[in-house]
Amino acid sequence: MPSLAKLLAQYLQSRLDRLSPEGLPQVASELEAIAAWIRLTDALPPELRNAVLAAAPDGVTPDADPVPALSSPPARVERDLGQEFHRRLRGGVLWPGHVRVPETVVRELHLATGDRLSHRALPNYSEGPPHYDFTVLTRGSSIEPRERREEQMALVELEGDALVVRRFADGRPWDPPVALRPEDAAALHFHEGSVVDLAYWADDPQTVRVAWVHHLGSAEEEQALATAESAKPKPKAPRVKRERPDPVLDGKRVLVVGNEPRQSQYAKAIELRGGAMEWSSGDDGDDRLAAALRRVDAALILKNHCSHHASESATQLGKQLGIPVRRIGTDGIKSVADWAVTLITTQLEDVDDDAG
Repeated sequence: MPSLAKLLAQYLQSRLDRLSPEGLPQVASELEAIAAWIRLTDALPPELRNAVLAAAPDGVTPDADPVPALSSPPARVERDLGQEFHRRLRGGVLWPGHVRVPETVVRELHLATGDRLSHRALPNYSEGPPHYDFTVLTRGSSIEPRERREEQMALVELEGDALVVRRFADGRPWDPPVALRPEDAAALHFHEGSVVDLAYWADDPQTVRVAWVHHLGSAEEEQALATAESAKPKPKAPRVKRERPDPVLDGKRVLVVGNEPRQSQYAKAIELRGGAMEWSSGDDGDDRLAAALRRVDAALILKNHCSHHASESATQLGKQLGIPVRRIGTDGIKSVADWAVTLITTQLEDVDDDAG
């Protein structure tokens, strides 16, 4: 069996082999303790000192390591700084990745130039552009390098073959009138009678783009349209009594996702057609959303009132469960009830209704 002096030499060599800057204080303490032990041992009578140095204590072997090996500090976790958001007249873009941020997300997250966002790709079930889920990491200075102005609730009118804006939905004039770009009409699917928000740069007011299309249905929008329409002379028409709709949804249950303020109104409209409604806020987890889908015959996703993640999750879960799902841009009471009837009677496949 090796002597204690030899074991000590092996131990010191092993400590030096593992020496690192972080472990210097620990090694210094050990050397001080060993030096004190050597001085005490040297002060013993020769017979006793020789006996101590010649024999190893029970349980001590050359491979024993009474002190845990020195370990390196954990690797530093770099913080995700995301990408910087740059505002455009409609929507925006992340730099340097050039990922497009839709206007819906800009309004939902109240984004401004300089905000930093992270993003992750969502499953894409069509050949269209990719969809992302965005998260705000930090807010910018809220000082835009180029002033963007927006005018809301403008009324689209038809002049020849061109779509123009001459006034707001409440009747106020828009001066001078502006012709809307055909590419905006093609992308956002607005038409004569639509109510839109227009954006332009303060230093270039002639560059007007349609930033948002209001899907008529909210109380504010209906009032604005009613005010505008009341200014037009209309011929009187005989009053037609409205009949109660046929109960085409008899025994059917429909899930509506989003727009809590109109939850009870949607339920009454669907009950009027013989069906029953279940509702989800759009913030529920996938498990609760799947449980709700299993209890219904069809689902309507109000995509302007719920997150992109909830919309994509409901679509995917609906396909897995064999339940027809429709994402719609409108939130009017009658429109939602009519879509419920259409979805039940025709079993449409899941596609986006960008026209709203």
